[in-house]
Amino acid sequence: MLESFLLPGSRFDAERADILILLPPGYPDTAPDMFYLLPWVRLVGKGAYPRAADIRFDFDGKTWQRWSRHEPQWRPGVDGIWTMLKRVERALEVAA
Repeated sequence: MLESFLLPGSRFDAERADILILLPPGYPDTAPDMFYLLPWVRLVGKGAYPRAADIRFDFDGKTWQRWSRHEPQWRPGVDGIWTMLKRVERALEVAA
């Protein structure tokens, strides 16, 4: 879990969020395909949740906002947690 992660400026109704990335069985040969935010965030100006980010996920006694982002281009033996972190950053940047 990444605590108090700085979100892209002026895009969301929160400045920071905790980010949870669950590693699937078979990782690092199998890609993580979702990540989760707490608190839940909405888009500034629209008041809506970002695309495919409106489902709850209960983990460790908390209700997280699930961001469903499936990436078919995972390179076993090359990609890892840093690749996933870049994907999280990109998803937050382009959220609409």
